[in-house]
Amino acid sequence: MSSELTSRAAAPPAPWTAGERLAATFFVVFLTLQLAVPTWKLFQPERPGRFGWQMFAGTEVKVRFVLILDSGAEHVVDPAQFQVARRLDLVPEREFPPYLCQRAKNGRAVRVEMPGKPAWEYPCRP
Repeated sequence: MSSELTSRAAAPPAPWTAGERLAATFFVVFLTLQLAVPTWKLFQPERPGRFGWQMFAGTEVKVRFVLILDSGAEHVVDPAQFQVARRLDLVPEREFPPYLCQRAKNGRAVRVEMPGKPAWEYPCRP
């Protein structure tokens, strides 16, 4: 009887099927990405970063928008005048200048100023 138990215990496990290997590979790759991408974004200089653990944490970057008119006059425009609620999925320095140019018929350009970055201008007309 003891030899019968020993032979059952010594049998090697059955090899994985192709489906089991595919599922295990998918799981390992998925889990690796879930850990690697946020960890990588955590050490990027731009914060908070999309797909990072700090995505909705951190301080808001103060962006300043200056509308430059055809006459050369400059007006600082507060985006809060045009927003009911701040949307975290929008990037104001990319989304707001075209909207402001569309609203200001005599606008020549919108200058975008951000701390730590050089100012740049968005032309209202080509």
